[in-house]
Amino acid sequence: MKKLFLKLIRLYQNTLSPDHGLFSFLYSEGFCRFIPTCSEYTYNSIEKYGSLKGIIIGFYRINRCHPWAKGGFDPVPSKDKLNKFLIQGLLLIFLYLFIIIIIIIISSFVYNNYNHLTF
Repeated sequence: MKKLFLKLIRLYQNTLSPDHGLFSFLYSEGFCRFIPTCSEYTYNSIEKYGSLKGIIIGFYRINRCHPWAKGGFDPVPSKDKLNKFLIQGLLLIFLYLFIIIIIIIISSFVYNNYNHLTF
């Protein structure tokens, strides 16, 4: 699994990534706010901690990348800080899953109650 995820990240970097891919010449100063880029960070975290932990850490990093983020140098966490990153990453994943479930419940309620209406 680890090799598959690493190859998928390299495929993304070589094709779609604005920092590493085909169109990287459009962003001469780089597109990412952080060093290393989010894809490189996730690649390094998967290499260092394995597939599951690496993906959770990478997911947490991608969620920290937004227009108001400070950015800068942000290496993969050391083993003593690993639990903090894993807990925060898992909390974000559960939050997103909760939001998706709520949206599904609301949309099914709306669909079932307003199905008979035609426009």
